Amino acid sequence: MASKRKSVKSFDTGRTHLGHVYAKALLAATEKQGATEQVLEELRALVTQVLDKVPQIEAVMSSPRISHTDRIGMIDRSLGGKVHPLLLNLLRVLSLHTRGDCLRHVLDAAEHQYNVLRGRLEVLLTTAAPLSPKTEKAIIARLEKQLGQTVLLKTAVDDDLLGGMVVRIGDTVFDGSVATRLKTMKTVALEHTTQKIRDSLDRFAISQ
Repeated sequence: MASKRKSVKSFDTGRTHLGHVYAKALLAATEKQGATEQVLEELRALVTQVLDKVPQIEAVMSSPRISHTDRIGMIDRSLGGKVHPLLLNLLRVLSLHTRGDCLRHVLDAAEHQYNVLRGRLEVLLTTAAPLSPKTEKAIIARLEKQLGQTVLLKTAVDDDLLGGMVVRIGDTVFDGSVATRLKTMKTVALEHTTQKIRDSLDRFAISQ
């Protein structure tokens, strides 16, 4: 299954760390109740359908100028009885510590940790243009055959690639983009030219 959820958060080491910490605690609780799928789905919807569309809400949730009591009141009025109690509790804890700005990081970390628990391998595929569903399925099938694991494919588009694709699995990047190949060709050509100049200079020195 390919995932196309967009994330607008900027990289922040502190938030990323807190995201992992809160995600670990959240999954520990949801796994005990067998509610992980439901909670992750609701958290994903909260981020993509609410925070992405109305960023002011995220600002309110993380503003130190708004009291915890007021934030809790807003959370309870808006989501009480509409989401799983464990998700509601997470939002309350984030509010208590004024860390509503970590919610996206919690979601990313929770999805990653859950995929690890279920033996799914996350693969990020970046291409110069969007792929058709048929092409995505073919790529997933090929990756699963080669890697011997269930693949969760996430896709992204980068116009600078010109063509080809970049595959990222964990910290390993397999770059097959046209831009990279052109850069490699340029480097190789430069090195070849430099070597030819050196060889010519060496022959000139010997003849002298």
